[in-house]
Amino acid sequence: IDIRDGTADFADNSLPLPFAVSIAELQGDISTVSTASSEPTKVGIKGRVDEYGSATISGDLYALDPLKYMDIAVVFDNINMPTLSPYTAEFVGRKIESGKLNVKLDYKFADSQMLGSNSVVLNQFTLGDKVNSKNAVNLPLGLAVALLKDKDDVIDINLEVAGDMNDPQFSVGRIVLQALSNLITKVATSPFRALGSLVGDNDIELDSLEFAAGTAELTPPDREKLAKLAQALGERPELSLVVAPVLDTESDRLAIQQAKVAGMVDAQMSLKEQREESPDMFVRRQRKALESLYRSAVPNAQLADIKAEFTRPLEENGQPTLDEVAYSAELRRRMVTLAVVSDTQLENLATERAERTVGELLINAESLQQRIRTGALQSSQSKDPQWVVMKMTIEVAEASTLANETTDTPN
Repeated sequence: IDIRDGTADFADNSLPLPFAVSIAELQGDISTVSTASSEPTKVGIKGRVDEYGSATISGDLYALDPLKYMDIAVVFDNINMPTLSPYTAEFVGRKIESGKLNVKLDYKFADSQMLGSNSVVLNQFTLGDKVNSKNAVNLPLGLAVALLKDKDDVIDINLEVAGDMNDPQFSVGRIVLQALSNLITKVATSPFRALGSLVGDNDIELDSLEFAAGTAELTPPDREKLAKLAQALGERPELSLVVAPVLDTESDRLAIQQAKVAGMVDAQMSLKEQREESPDMFVRRQRKALESLYRSAVPNAQLADIKAEFTRPLEENGQPTLDEVAYSAELRRRMVTLAVVSDTQLENLATERAERTVGELLINAESLQQRIRTGALQSSQSKDPQWVVMKMTIEVAEASTLANETTDTPN
């Protein structure tokens, strides 16, 4: 069968939006279709889709029993995507505003078993308005598109599908849609894992940072994590990052109190060293510093009573001796409980953590300035009181932010 300058018109009026497409300038041939030969039929056809797109169909099959054997590749290049809005409206509830589509579909059938490969490349793809459709799948499509679209505005997807044609529920469309839904759901529900794959690390948890209780210092591992996150965000220009100040009120307050007392003790010991030519041993100097500080904090302090609690014989029938280490530790604990930490100090600590995180990101990628915002104060979910965990989140950048970023980028 020879095809020369053929045409094919396709229309589907069952969709929420009427859909029609034309293939013109069809050229190609289909080899012998024979009941007397085991040689498969070969197919080679190409044509023009709309004004600037093309379609190519090639491969071979048993024409009279295609489910026994068929190996067909279909390639579409430079297809205007708004034309496909009726299908996206039907199945995902969104129109397509703009974009070009390149598709390579390679399907093999052997003894009713299907194995398919779907290579899809979208250029300059932009979603349009929402459309009501009872068949639409509820998918976080906007976030998925932003995660999949690279800095050159290209989405490159490869989907492998398989199925049994003997299954009464078999449907190629259903299988492909399910595979696409799984991909979108996986990407959108684990955005930081998707970003990690861009920098060659699928296991790193890019969404969380750990701060030692009472501090805003970024650990070296977290600084490396932020460098990778900045690199990945640079590859996905439609994404923005939310960095929320984080606080563990109980752990942070205690850590600040402990640090405050430690600083007072160090300062007091330093003064004592400056005043005395032959300073005492460290344990004794520390004890004297704590006693001095405790007397200042509690004017009516009965240090003798406290000291008596920690005075006992070291050996049986021995002389009572002061356990200076335990006694000093008790004084320190009491001083910690007396140290005042205001709510404002805690809020400032949370804010500083967010500011240092943003600052570290901008050191690695200054271009992210317009795509990072500070969120609302959050509570740490850490089970370890020594660490405070910050969780970051991903959003789709506002159109105005993207426009500003494009404007600010030099030619």
